[in-house]
Amino acid sequence: MIQANESLPTPMTFADLLINLGWGDAGAVTGRVVAWRNLFDLLKPDLLRCAYALGALLVARGAGIRTVAMGLGFMVPPNVHPLPLWRGWPKNYSLERMAERERRVLDGMNRGLDAIGAPRLTSVGALYAEAGVREIYSYPELDNYGPRGDVQYLGNFQTGLGAPPPGPPRPASASSPTSRPTNPHRSCWRPWQPPASRCWCTCPVLRPSCSSATSPAT
Repeated sequence: MIQANESLPTPMTFADLLINLGWGDAGAVTGRVVAWRNLFDLLKPDLLRCAYALGALLVARGAGIRTVAMGLGFMVPPNVHPLPLWRGWPKNYSLERMAERERRVLDGMNRGLDAIGAPRLTSVGALYAEAGVREIYSYPELDNYGPRGDVQYLGNFQTGLGAPPPGPPRPASASSPTSRPTNPHRSCWRPWQPPASRCWCTCPVLRPSCSSATSPAT
């Protein structure tokens, strides 16, 4: 983690998220990259499983270390430039500013790579494309970037923490796990907005035993 000098209240791309995590400061990125390389030189790992560990994945470049990029969909961006939008509904965003922020993140990465004598990147997404394996702990229909053919979808990584929730059978015509069930449980699907201090997302909640007047539990 790098101390960020700026904060974007509404990140629009993976690069915006990195800006919020300090990856817009090329000097700070270079310092972390050199520290990671010193650690690798000491430990000499054969394989890295990188779950949201961008620094480790970056420093492994050119070091002959096998890498696995893993996480939820948004944590493993595709190799496209510019990076895809996460949100298409805001009306006051600027594609030019987003492209500039992405260039700033890439420039910081390349300055860090220069400091350790590693090959430069042509794009932010290229770093993940070069991982030996890309594991998405979700489903194609729930991937933030849409279904992809060059990743492994492994589903919910927390399945061992409890029994699957009860619910009506999925309709045969449904094309995705997010399809709404048929009656009598349809009324139990409604957006749930957790407290702002806990999460910014809206989650669909299914409680098969609830009545139409019952709200999902928090």
